[in-house]
Amino acid sequence: GLKKPEISTVNLDEVVAKKIKSLPRGTVDAIKLASCLGRRFDIDSIDFVASGWREQQASTSNPEDNATIEEMLYNAVEADMLEELAPEYTDTEIRISYRFTHDRVQDAALLLIGEEKPQYHHHVGTCLLKLYESARSSQPWMLIVGADHLFKAKAIMKTQEERDRAARVCYEAAKLLKASSAFLSSFVLSQNAIELIGENSWDRDYDLTLKCYNQSAEIAFCKGSQADCERLAGEILQNARSPPDKTNALCIMFEDNASRSKHEQALETGMALLRDMNLTKIPKKVTNATMVAEVIRTLALLRSYSEEELCAFRGTDDP
Repeated sequence: GLKKPEISTVNLDEVVAKKIKSLPRGTVDAIKLASCLGRRFDIDSIDFVASGWREQQASTSNPEDNATIEEMLYNAVEADMLEELAPEYTDTEIRISYRFTHDRVQDAALLLIGEEKPQYHHHVGTCLLKLYESARSSQPWMLIVGADHLFKAKAIMKTQEERDRAARVCYEAAKLLKASSAFLSSFVLSQNAIELIGENSWDRDYDLTLKCYNQSAEIAFCKGSQADCERLAGEILQNARSPPDKTNALCIMFEDNASRSKHEQALETGMALLRDMNLTKIPKKVTNATMVAEVIRTLALLRSYSEEELCAFRGTDDP
């Protein structure tokens, strides 16, 4: 029988990309920037991002590039690239949003960016963070998407200081997702933060590194990844400069072993934690002789107090 002809996805993207390129340059730039924001975006966000991009490209701009964002989006809607959604009403504003008419349109717009992707990612990420930090538009998604874009722009970050700033953004975004129990996405961002701070970070910025590894280990435990949990906690134990800095890693390892019914490993980890905190004199190995000696010592201590004195005790410094 006749076979149904196959349509190449690559060729389809190229066809749509060619249609996008036929639009005015300002509209093309707006569509490309919008593709970085996602399938759906609001007009305030794309206006802020597109305005900043036009300022950067001012030396090569044409008079026709000075159209308003509304005019650019109208051109895209007329070309069937975007569709305007029903307005959303709040107590203080009316939010107007758009979305791409199809995933392939967004993919084609991303294809047009080409080798400039790092520059686009850096610009969009920076703009979203500015919007997030402003009192007017502090929406959580801006921090999360902005962090993802900054990580994708790491190739054009010239200094470690800039990468450290991006790492802090990824850390905060991961913390936000963790609070929402979105552990898989949170773990990706927390690992991005660790990648950005680099290999020598324990010596270069100890506090930031410890913070990133602690959070990543916690998220690994929450998402049930034993291998990641052990790897990250082990890295902390190997590089921690003081017993208190090891506490969180030991607690995570204890919880992870206990949750998997690895009671001996959990007990060993718990004892290591207590010894580091100087809260116990329990020996590493307990024998019958050890237990008899402790019972005798306890009885001797009890006999040295009256019943009234024992009842008056509020606590002890020797658990």
